[in-house]
Amino acid sequence: MSEGRWETCTEYFGRIGGQSCYVKTRDGTRIHYWSFGSGKQTIAICDGLACDGFNWKYFVPAFQNSFRILLVNYRGHGLSEDPYDYRSLTVQQLSEDFEEVLDHAKVQSALVMGYSLGVQVALEFAHRRPRRVRGMLLVCGSYQYPIDTFHDSSTLKQAFPLVYYMATRFPGLVRPLWRIGTLSPLTLRTAMLFETNPRLVRSEDLKPYFSHLARVDVDVFARMLNFASQHSAEPYLPHIKVPVLIIAGERDSFTPVWVSKLMQERLPKAELLVVRSGTHAAYLEQPLLVNMKMEEFMRNNRWLPQSLPMELLGRQNPQRGSSST
Repeated sequence: MSEGRWETCTEYFGRIGGQSCYVKTRDGTRIHYWSFGSGKQTIAICDGLACDGFNWKYFVPAFQNSFRILLVNYRGHGLSEDPYDYRSLTVQQLSEDFEEVLDHAKVQSALVMGYSLGVQVALEFAHRRPRRVRGMLLVCGSYQYPIDTFHDSSTLKQAFPLVYYMATRFPGLVRPLWRIGTLSPLTLRTAMLFETNPRLVRSEDLKPYFSHLARVDVDVFARMLNFASQHSAEPYLPHIKVPVLIIAGERDSFTPVWVSKLMQERLPKAELLVVRSGTHAAYLEQPLLVNMKMEEFMRNNRWLPQSLPMELLGRQNPQRGSSST
């Protein structure tokens, strides 16, 4: 890599042995997914909004020798195509795409993992296809109406209609401003100072997110967020009977920790790890801690036969801490 350039998720996943795969969905949209490992059991990942895998940098290397891992790129994300019909960017449609990936990969059932928006997609899939879900790992995400609780304030909810109108009615005007803003070094510095824990997160772990965010069509982003803001999995949380591990950041301003605690109360077999001083990037801030908890959860449910070497589970940060319930 040349100086000043960071490795993209596509380059990283290819370098660690990821197989790039495509499936053509019923409406003709080509969905891309990465396949890692060859274990008998599968972990399938629903990513966050405008994410193409940056959050899983420390997960895949730790678990790909024990599981087969599928990482799905949503419509208009990563290497997947933009949809022909932007009305198809609903949480329900994303869960259907997720199922088509499992079918294409010949996976009957999996441990289903979700990050941020992916928590809603994962819960929607568990509701629609309960027999295909063996367990769930839900990281820093809400089960409903995410803009209602953003920063524990109604500001985004009040402002979003104008943002949505501009992004969907005048995308040609907004796109260049979107790209300039997301690629600005100031944006990264601001995110590190105010939305993550700068003492724990590494800038090289966050940079690929902003690189990918700049490539996501602002129209796609706005419509997906709008559909997510209208979606709730609350009615069917009590009916999801599989074991669930919830990871929450103590200082997560995108998904306040109380939202994760409510979700734990409403899921019959859920346990919760709160990462001390963790934010929406809690996994990247404390990868060793989170991976150790995930490994324990998998071993307790007999999905993982033995402990993994500590050096495989990721780097340790000095401010290690958590609380579990």
